[in-house]
Amino acid sequence: MSFLSMKLATIVLLAMLVAFCTATSESAAGNCENVEQCFAVIFDSYVKGKLNRLPNPVMTVEGTKPLDVTLQDTDLSHLTFFEKKRLVFYIALTIPHLDAAAGDTFRFALGKDASRVAKEVSSISDDDLRSRFFFSSERIKDFRSLLESLQTGD
Repeated sequence: MSFLSMKLATIVLLAMLVAFCTATSESAAGNCENVEQCFAVIFDSYVKGKLNRLPNPVMTVEGTKPLDVTLQDTDLSHLTFFEKKRLVFYIALTIPHLDAAAGDTFRFALGKDASRVAKEVSSISDDDLRSRFFFSSERIKDFRSLLESLQTGD
């Protein structure tokens, strides 16, 4: 697959995710009922934070909470182990890097399942990440690093 088509696929995926987040972000953080709503709240906060940090923002988003605050406010305790695994995969797939505060908060929000969930998600092969999600070697390293931080707490 060419570089241009990979970029186009990434842009289409992000556009779909933003549309999804916009449609479901009415559910306030902390009140998400399922994995998709929890992901929408978290990803919406991530995207809005990125938009506000652009040097010449095309659009600014008022009232955006930092990602670690959103993660702290989002109650994941009602999710099953399988649902937490899906959520971790969605986050690792779409957010290349969590800073230390967001990573610690996400691990805490996942509770006692964090290490086991991250270990199971990390079993996805590099070849699958390359072929199915168009990950570069650098992006695979970021994916693995995020999962490792959930396992070890670093």
